[in-house]
Amino acid sequence: MKRSTGMIVLMLFAAAAGWGASAPAAQLELTVRVTEAGGKAVPVHAAIDLPAALAALPAEKIGVAMKCAASGASVPGQIVLGGRQAQLWWVLPEAKVGTSKWTATLSARPYGGKDVFAFEDTKGKHLDLRFGGRLVTRLMYEFDRSSKEKIFETYKPYHHVFDAAGKDVITKGAPGHDPHHRGIYIGWGKTTCGGKSYNFWSMGGGSAQVLRKFSSLTAGPVLARSAALIEWIDKDDKVIISEQRETTCFRQPSEAIMLMEFRTELTAVGGELTLSANAEHGGFQYRAHNQVAINVGAARGKQTADKASSELKTRYAFHKEGIKTPGQKLNGNTDLPWAAQSTALRGKRYSVQHMNHKSNPKGTIYSAYRQYGRFGAYFKKTMKAGEVLPLVYRIHAAERTMPPREEMNLRHAAFNEPPVVTVAK
Repeated sequence: MKRSTGMIVLMLFAAAAGWGASAPAAQLELTVRVTEAGGKAVPVHAAIDLPAALAALPAEKIGVAMKCAASGASVPGQIVLGGRQAQLWWVLPEAKVGTSKWTATLSARPYGGKDVFAFEDTKGKHLDLRFGGRLVTRLMYEFDRSSKEKIFETYKPYHHVFDAAGKDVITKGAPGHDPHHRGIYIGWGKTTCGGKSYNFWSMGGGSAQVLRKFSSLTAGPVLARSAALIEWIDKDDKVIISEQRETTCFRQPSEAIMLMEFRTELTAVGGELTLSANAEHGGFQYRAHNQVAINVGAARGKQTADKASSELKTRYAFHKEGIKTPGQKLNGNTDLPWAAQSTALRGKRYSVQHMNHKSNPKGTIYSAYRQYGRFGAYFKKTMKAGEVLPLVYRIHAAERTMPPREEMNLRHAAFNEPPVVTVAK
């Protein structure tokens, strides 16, 4: 991720020796430059040096109020620590081409609203993420080899996504049609290393992906971020791939369920390897709830379920007309910016946009046509021993019909060419 830097102009409102509880600590003047329109609710950040009076505080104890000079709009900000500089994050209400001026007021008074992210860890089982009390995601990370049944249930970590009320998941778990498809997940059906082949898709032959530890959990009014070490192992616990996975969910308008950034680094620790298979059995994927498969008849073995009623059919969309995916006679499907899915579930429709970043490996193709609701981005890659492969994607989910194409093009533009923030010198 690109990180903008700059010197900070501090305008102190209190004496250096005593940052009073009633006085703001400092102000920063920032400029946001948008080169490609990115639509609404766009996350942005700047790298900053915290003033000495705040630098010793935990990030959650630092309050940030952001104000737009032109519109007067006020939104919360959030400090994220790590690395040489702190990161100041907030969400632009709208990203239009051009520049805008913002003022950040930092203080030792934390954000007081209830509309904040919070993690809840059921140790050894799953990590819940809430926003304002509403369940947003659940990271399933249990790993148990005590029985065949437990191995099947726990052989890889994945994210569930909840509906707009935070009551029911809209993604698939372990049971049901194609049981290896689970929520938001990543894997390859054929990974070769040292003359051996491993299945890190449906985890055949005793392969597994195991979350070993969380290295950090960060939550506040703007974002929630979890970072974890995940090891891709064989049946004898030999590590083939070491993964450093970071997922970030951003504050969004009420009509959106979630905007998640999935950022990972895969390291070939077991030797030279090749990530392979095909677009239906590899890559970064999203799988809709199993009831979608039942509704369209795919749970009985029919993959495309062409005879499903119009009300129940799963629909797909792309950045322009004429795109086809592999099951629809491949046409123009190479390095697409995004693909989107609309599914029917429990009397409502849900839209999910899966976004590919320009920095990801070339030759990526989307598999986005299955009526039962599994879709995602696939590529083939050979890695030298010790090589690190960085990947980054975003998933946007909403309880609504398929959004207009232009809206989704703008959302991807904000991801692919994010606004650049500079701090006044």
